[in-house]
Amino acid sequence: MAKHFYLYARKRKNAPPVWYAKFRDSGGRISSPVCTEQTDKDRAGQWATDFLLRGGTVAERNPKAPTFEQWAERWWDYERCPYIAEKLSDGFSMSRKYTELRRSYLKRYLIPAFG
Repeated sequence: MAKHFYLYARKRKNAPPVWYAKFRDSGGRISSPVCTEQTDKDRAGQWATDFLLRGGTVAERNPKAPTFEQWAERWWDYERCPYIAEKLSDGFSMSRKYTELRRSYLKRYLIPAFG
């Protein structure tokens, strides 16, 4: 039988990791992570069990909604990003080098984390 939830830790700088839970719905799909606000795995497991016993539900992503990766496709692209276009039209200075650096951060860290 499949587990009703999975736990994993997210590391933090200068602090113990915080545990997150992913719940399985009745259709077998795994939810987005929910912060348990616990720094101990056993306590996080108890929190997740209590959450389910209380009838807690996790909001499901709308299947028609874009994923974060799809939404961010144009983000930090110097030629296509609406944010960059707005800033430039308002007189702000933003170099291509800066936007390339931001784009690499987006691709390296944010898209893998948020999909």
